[in-house]
Amino acid sequence: RAGVSVIGNLARTATIKPGDAFEGVIFIKNNDKQPADMRVFQTDYLSQSDGSNEYGEPGKAPRSNADWISVSPTRLKLAPGETLPVRYKGRAPANAKLRGTYWSMIMVEPNRAPAITPEGKPDTVAVGLQTTIRFAIQIVTEIGQSGTRSLQVREKSIVQKGGKRLFQMDVSNDGERLLIPMTTVELFDHKGASVGRFDAGRTSIYPACSMRAMADLTDVPPGKYVAMVLLDSGDAQVMGAQYDLEIVPANILAPPATPLVSK
Repeated sequence: RAGVSVIGNLARTATIKPGDAFEGVIFIKNNDKQPADMRVFQTDYLSQSDGSNEYGEPGKAPRSNADWISVSPTRLKLAPGETLPVRYKGRAPANAKLRGTYWSMIMVEPNRAPAITPEGKPDTVAVGLQTTIRFAIQIVTEIGQSGTRSLQVREKSIVQKGGKRLFQMDVSNDGERLLIPMTTVELFDHKGASVGRFDAGRTSIYPACSMRAMADLTDVPPGKYVAMVLLDSGDAQVMGAQYDLEIVPANILAPPATPLVSK
């Protein structure tokens, strides 16, 4: 329902070498019947498996490319129905030590209206609620195919959510490249026979970040199993881990999270 929207992809990626230039255009459209006053600014970005997101000061994160980039304009006034471009240009440092993925955000946000001062009461303001919708466009630079690739399953447990039994995994990216793994869980019984393969989805994970994946095991019968977790980012290196887990009947499932044991 936002009056202003960003046309196109919210992630822009350039594969470059040290010293290379890159550029792009972000089109902003005002879908509203009222004029829109927007500001454009940069931030860094980190995300973690607990759902927290950090939009830090640009250029401070270890793998930020914000200092490489300039953005113009930094303020837009759009008439109803109007579309205007925001252009960004950048150049990677000519440093042979650059490896892997560097990224930052370009944010597009409405300028907030000033607080309303009740007439004749200069020291007070009217209490109200404003909803601000802002857009975050990821600007990603990949230094060729360089950089280590490393994913680790940090926490894992069986949890009950919304009437479902879920195998919950917190996966961190300890490498130097952005990875987008497809996470799957395959269960084997005590005879070594597969009892099913369960999809936990595909999610982007930047270096030094983490994500939470969940596989639905609601229909798996109670019993003891070996779980093989596979993290496939579509390259030659498929990462995995193996765990022992026990699924107990729902009527005796007391703890909300049951830790698993690595083998």
